[in-house]
Amino acid sequence: MGISIIPLPTSGAAAPTQQLITNSGTWTKPADAVAVLVECWGGGQSGTTIRGGKGGNCRRSLFVASAIMTSVTVTVGAGGAASTTSTGNDGSDTTFGNYLTARGGKSTDMVPPATGDDYLWPRDGDYEGGEGGYAGSGNTNQPGGRSTWGGGGGASVGSGTSGKGGGGGGYFNGSDASGGTIISSIPPGQSAYAGSGGYCASSATASGAGGNGACRVTVFYDWAQALAAKGDAPLIAA
Repeated sequence: MGISIIPLPTSGAAAPTQQLITNSGTWTKPADAVAVLVECWGGGQSGTTIRGGKGGNCRRSLFVASAIMTSVTVTVGAGGAASTTSTGNDGSDTTFGNYLTARGGKSTDMVPPATGDDYLWPRDGDYEGGEGGYAGSGNTNQPGGRSTWGGGGGASVGSGTSGKGGGGGGYFNGSDASGGTIISSIPPGQSAYAGSGGYCASSATASGAGGNGACRVTVFYDWAQALAAKGDAPLIAA
């Protein structure tokens, strides 16, 4: 199980610890935990021949430690595989047991905008990933949408150029379209706390793949520390 344990700075109480989980497995709760901040990112959608991929969304919640079981199964969502058609491959959801689910970037969540839509504000700790840029049936290239916490959307190249869109970001960056000439003037969507989308390319052989998701778990041993880190995340007591 891919886990990085990072001590966080603190004063007085025991230091919080943070685990970045990049492969599916089991998370074990420390016996003396007071609160647990869980942050999940879904996998990004791949790009297509007409648009960039949608970024995976992010979910954040602060749990009272007693509300979480001792062992929790974590499933990390994969990014959608690169596509050579007008249909993108969806990213997979990332789940922290039954407590929290971050959706992967999916075609059912996409709305064809003039450019990729931005998602910069949360809804109770729920951040949408940025929309992929949409070219429709024309030749106009479109940038990907931005997101604060979710993955950025992939950039899109007009279908008249035989191009492919970039992949949507998850926790990690989406891939650029492959086998063609990257169009650097059409930016993918960026994310402040997750992965960006990928660049589009003209005369490409395949779209960019979506970025993989992840789950980050921060354990607090003092309530003052936990509340200071809570931000917009909802507090869940049971």
